[in-house]
Amino acid sequence: YQKGREVRKLKIGIKQQSSSSAADMDGDIELPAVPSMQPSGGGGPGLAEVASHLKELKLQKYLAEFERHGYDDWNEILQMGEAKLEQLVTRTRMPANHADRFKDYIFQSLAEN
Repeated sequence: YQKGREVRKLKIGIKQQSSSSAADMDGDIELPAVPSMQPSGGGGPGLAEVASHLKELKLQKYLAEFERHGYDDWNEILQMGEAKLEQLVTRTRMPANHADRFKDYIFQSLAEN
C-alpha cells in the first residue's frame, strides 16, 4: 500500500479470449485500496469520538474491543437497532451492568436529538 491516493497493482496472468491490444494484455490491473484493510495506526477521528463517549461512561476499557470489531464510528453506533446493539455488547464482552449503561446512554442520546 502507498499512503495518499492508495492504489495497489496486482500482476496476474489473464488469458484474453477477445482480440485486444498488447497494452491491454500486460496483466496489470489497478484496484483501489480497501479502507477497512488500512492499518489502524491508533484509530481515526471516528474512534476518538467513540473513546470520548466510552470514557464519559467509565467504559473506556472496552475501546480496544470496539476497534477490534470495527465499531469505530459513533454515528453508526447511534443508528444501530436493539439487535445490533446487543451484538455489539456481546462482541465487546460487556457484562450486563455495563451493557445496560451503554445502551441506556445510546437511547438517551437518540431521545435528545
